[in-house]
Amino acid sequence: HLSYNRKMTMMMLRHCVRLQRVIPQQGRFLSSKLTNGADVNGSAVNGSANSAAAGFLSAPHRNDAIIANAITFIPAESLNVAVDLEILRPGDTLDIPYELTITDTFADLWHSAFLSQDRLQTSTPFCRKLGFQGRLLPFGLLAFLTSSMTHADAAKIQVGYGPIHYYWPGFTGDTFTKRFQVQSVRNTSDGLHSIIQFQCSLYNQRGKLCMRADKRMMFGTRLVESMTTPVVEEEEELLRNHILSKSGILHKESHSLCRLRPGQLIRHDHARSLTHGQSQQLASLARLTHPRPLPLS
Repeated sequence: HLSYNRKMTMMMLRHCVRLQRVIPQQGRFLSSKLTNGADVNGSAVNGSANSAAAGFLSAPHRNDAIIANAITFIPAESLNVAVDLEILRPGDTLDIPYELTITDTFADLWHSAFLSQDRLQTSTPFCRKLGFQGRLLPFGLLAFLTSSMTHADAAKIQVGYGPIHYYWPGFTGDTFTKRFQVQSVRNTSDGLHSIIQFQCSLYNQRGKLCMRADKRMMFGTRLVESMTTPVVEEEEELLRNHILSKSGILHKESHSLCRLRPGQLIRHDHARSLTHGQSQQLASLARLTHPRPLPLS
């Protein structure tokens, strides 16, 4: 059996032969290193491995020309673009440049997981009667997109949500971007955790604000508290106002089996849990998960 060093040497040489057509760079580096009794890291190679390497290089069918220009070293550095929680203050804004276009497949997968009989989400002719270009994206789908944060790795749990407003209709084919603004920073009573409230905003490809939601997240560190809430300009409820303006059409198209009055609560008892596969698919579609499926550290 070959010794460990000799095995590593032969594996390295075979790797060089594979790479010689892919990365043509500096020549004869490996040859000089190995024939002088050292590996590419400058470590000494034992006599048997050195002889094997020399024999390999001097073989008529594997000369220096085969492994010349085979290896190059590329300097690397670690990029750290994380937000420092210690300096986050109310009013700080994070603009997320990542764009996500909602396809018909995305919407269909959502409908397969969450039952809805709302014709604003299921009927194109009905939506066009109300003056929309097509079916509206569900409220829950846009709320999920608005609040999802791909790299909130330091967060321990999502504590809750505040008011969520659906300002402008979203349709399949729209491309969305997000903006997060810090609303407040406070510590828990045990002094071991902090809760940061973000205002999450979702914009379409025309820069129109479609949805806004408040989201509170808990982090496992104590921060400097600041409860000063920044002033946010109130947006007009354009979607709600448009639907209310079409009340005449809605009244004519009503198929309710009983009379409804303002203030009544309508509860739908049908519910089923999501499967693990559905949860993973929806999380990946909304870019809620980390891009690495497995830890590589």
